[in-house]
Amino acid sequence: MDRREFFIKGAGLFALPLVITQIGCDETPTNSEMNDDDTNDDSENGGDQNETFSVTSSVDRNHTHSVEIKMVNIDTPPAMEITLTSSATDHSHKITLTPNDYQTLQAGETVIKTSTTDSGHSHTFSIEVPDS
Repeated sequence: MDRREFFIKGAGLFALPLVITQIGCDETPTNSEMNDDDTNDDSENGGDQNETFSVTSSVDRNHTHSVEIKMVNIDTPPAMEITLTSSATDHSHKITLTPNDYQTLQAGETVIKTSTTDSGHSHTFSIEVPDS
């Protein structure tokens, strides 16, 4: 193996751990990044853990987004924040609901959240639990 081959092959060995690290980081959510799908299984209590309701955002830049909220998290508010990702066409937005937000919704009150900014704008979500 000459000097040139050594450097070409050696560079690939150094890049591989960087690629593996990047893939690992993208797939491991933190507590605050957990999606609503990752929490509270209420099937033991007779609740339907898959029952959800949809909330549509304000109109900004001539479009809206929606998020799905699990009823089980209203019935039994989670102990941690949950970040929800909106429906996406060419971009999406995120909102984070705190345990206090879920308790407010459980009490029948409205929670107002402003989403993250993407594509130069954000949206407002006015969240209310629908009547049964």
